[in-house]
Amino acid sequence: MRNVDIPSRHPVLLALATILLLQGTALADIQVGGNTSGSFFDGSINVGSTATPSWSAGLTFTSNPFGVQSSAMTLNLGTFSLYDLGTGNQNFDAYTFKLAVNFTTPIGTPATVIGSDVKGKVTGRSGKGNNTVEVDFNGLTHFTYSNLQGSGSFDLAVNSIQSIPVNAGSQALTGNIINASYNTGSISTSISNPEPPSIALLGTLMIGLGVFMRKRLST
Repeated sequence: MRNVDIPSRHPVLLALATILLLQGTALADIQVGGNTSGSFFDGSINVGSTATPSWSAGLTFTSNPFGVQSSAMTLNLGTFSLYDLGTGNQNFDAYTFKLAVNFTTPIGTPATVIGSDVKGKVTGRSGKGNNTVEVDFNGLTHFTYSNLQGSGSFDLAVNSIQSIPVNAGSQALTGNIINASYNTGSISTSISNPEPPSIALLGTLMIGLGVFMRKRLST
């Protein structure tokens, strides 16, 4: 039986290996970490971390550091707490909420902070027997980074809160990293799941490679 010199005699196999690598079939991961701050706005007026439509009710945001952790894990971005003395319905419809998210990791120059503001809207009323206050976030916020190890990008999806309990502790504000990618040198890796066409292409290539190798070894 002859030895098969794959690297020198079959450049097509090298091309196949390159395609498999660039397809990114193995899930990638990046490390993320940072902190948040948040403010309520009554129209254009910044009223700070607590919205108070009257003396008897208020909605407070408490910031929270997160990470360093895998980008596949849910981020804890802070908490909301709602109090009401039961004197009647309190209208939060006039308020908006602005969340500042600062990522200090992916690791780069320590002084470098990448961040963006995510806006949500506080709607509903919190009163005796009425609990409809919510904070809605729409869309994704895109981040890019570059450091000595490489560069990349990711999107942050902040999860809306549908109902904040009254006088019952706090409600966590969470977020998720999606579409994360990084580039080290000339190879780019993505955390996104492989697309179906990519999976089909890989399957076809693997079958072809198996048939090719079997014919070579049988000669």
